[in-house]
Amino acid sequence: MWLLGAAAPQTPEVPLDVRPSVPPERFIRPSDGLELRLSRALARTDGRLAVVIADVDWTSLFALEGQSFAYHGGMARLPQGESQVAVYLVSAPNVWQQIAAFPIHVTTPAGFEQVRLTPNADLNDAAQNAEGHEPDSNAPPRSTFQDFTSHLGFATEHVRDGVRLTTQTNVLAVSNQTQALRFAQIGNDASKFDLADYVWSVEGRHLTVAFGTTTFAAERHLAPNFLTRGIRAAARFSRVDFTVAGVNGQTIVGFSNFLGVTTANNQVGLAVVGAELSHRPRAARVEASFVGGARNTQSGFTQGQITDVLRSHGGGLRFIGSDPSERFRLDTGYARSWSTNPADPLLAQGLTTVDVRPKTSDADYVDAFYDLVRRNSPKTPVTITTSYRFERVDPLFTSVAAPQGVRSDLLQNTAGVDVRVAQVSGRVANVWSHDNLNHVASILRTDGDLATLNVTAPTGTFGQSPGHAVWWPVLTYGFNRSSQIGEGLPDNGGFVSPSQVPNQVNTLNTVNADWNIGRWHAGYQMNRSFQDNRQPGRETSDFLTLAQQLSLGLVALRTMNVSLTFNRDSSTNVEVNQVSHTLRGGLNVAWQIDARNSINAALNRTAIEDATAGPSHVSDVNVQYAWAFKFQPSRPTGPRMRLFARWTWQSSDALDVLAGIVNVRRNWTLGTGLTLTLF
Repeated sequence: MWLLGAAAPQTPEVPLDVRPSVPPERFIRPSDGLELRLSRALARTDGRLAVVIADVDWTSLFALEGQSFAYHGGMARLPQGESQVAVYLVSAPNVWQQIAAFPIHVTTPAGFEQVRLTPNADLNDAAQNAEGHEPDSNAPPRSTFQDFTSHLGFATEHVRDGVRLTTQTNVLAVSNQTQALRFAQIGNDASKFDLADYVWSVEGRHLTVAFGTTTFAAERHLAPNFLTRGIRAAARFSRVDFTVAGVNGQTIVGFSNFLGVTTANNQVGLAVVGAELSHRPRAARVEASFVGGARNTQSGFTQGQITDVLRSHGGGLRFIGSDPSERFRLDTGYARSWSTNPADPLLAQGLTTVDVRPKTSDADYVDAFYDLVRRNSPKTPVTITTSYRFERVDPLFTSVAAPQGVRSDLLQNTAGVDVRVAQVSGRVANVWSHDNLNHVASILRTDGDLATLNVTAPTGTFGQSPGHAVWWPVLTYGFNRSSQIGEGLPDNGGFVSPSQVPNQVNTLNTVNADWNIGRWHAGYQMNRSFQDNRQPGRETSDFLTLAQQLSLGLVALRTMNVSLTFNRDSSTNVEVNQVSHTLRGGLNVAWQIDARNSINAALNRTAIEDATAGPSHVSDVNVQYAWAFKFQPSRPTGPRMRLFARWTWQSSDALDVLAGIVNVRRNWTLGTGLTLTLF
């Protein structure tokens, strides 16, 4: 079908330009159609117009009206997502000349500009089919078993008018009760099908709201990367941002307490307000943090622990900045926390107790870095960076948003220098610290000092020819010297002798050398540590430990890796002049026979000559065969299955010095397994 222009003849020499009626970056609906606007009317001598969308000819659906060539929708829907549109002038005899090309973006029928669903599902079976043991007391808890676990997850993404909705959900199903997600907390009451984690969020131009598992980071002493479940909202306007959250006081799993904020004694509120003080990125930023709420201690169902509630609230200030060249970088902050343990009848048990007084504690820190040298020479780049860190945390400082606790009663200074010259790097640092900041007479004050040195040098990069460079190893050396010295005898502190007051110096030297020569790898490691006790009366209570390892590796047959390791450790009790030795050897073979079949084997043998407990020997063998299969080999992420069979054998014999007999223990297992990945 030829579409001819009806207007007056135009000069064909004037180029014909075709553009869409809407900007290419704007989204249109599938039923909206598409209008193309011509720069001039189509002349009879031009020929006809043709439109190809995503390699499909749509010309028959378009109509020419003056300088508009349009499809008004209705008969067919435009393809969803991003597609390329090509416009051609077609002249006899069937000569196609492309005169325009541009993308179009088409929403889904529901109006979403982007839709994505990514499922993830797998089924795992771990079975022990047979076992043997010696003696009877060495019997395993279950002689045979068949345990199934299944993971189901899905992620979605929907985008419309600048608003992005994303979800990610993961659930776990098990057949063995002890593997249930919450078995450690509630025992047999734990569901075998439970929620592992989820994150659902709605993100707009200025505001983001999220539900589910989240990591909240405020001032480092109030909320140091607090992983929990709750509700979180963040907003950003120009150079000011706000983040608020209501979360659980613990890291939780499971469908119960879905939002994470329904437990009265386990709710924490957090907020951070930040502002960029300059248009330059990383120039100057201030943050104010606020934390408050209650956290209940969490114990396992087998523990007789009585739970206790901690209540606290606090605030902090933080400044992060740098100079225009970013040679100098600073991160500093201050926090104050008010905490209390409310009276709990379960703890009192009817007895007269002394109430815990509310406690006000402070914490502050300074992290400063300065680049003394920044030489970006292509041949020999050089960087020298100095650093200083200061941290002070009051005794008993605590926060409900720090479940793992914050190291308190601490004053610490750290100075360091990092150097990098070409491929050689090194660091030297020193840490000074002490505790008992309130100078309580009955508490021991301990002064700590730690000096470290680490150097890594690829010795084959010093200008050798490629043929000689492979023979030069990568060398690593590390040195640590730490000391702990107690100050005097505390009054009524339970110390009866100066020999009980810590006075110890520890040194550790490590040396590593690694060679990679073609298909061969060799390595040597040495660790030497010395514990020097200097308390009065214990000057000779010292310990010297020397550990060495030699490793050899070979890539054989291009699909097989073979490695050997040899370890020799010795430990010397200087006070009684006793030396214990440990010899260990290991062989590992990993053979990828082909794309489907693989074999892995490991053999280890350990001989111990303990100066006190006597000799003992331990051997173990592990052999596994695996077969993998892909249902759709052409799809890298398609359904796949992996089967394996594993045989293990362990043997140990140890001399019982008191009884004068050798205790022998043997056991072997034969197990199989399956992993079926659907998505």
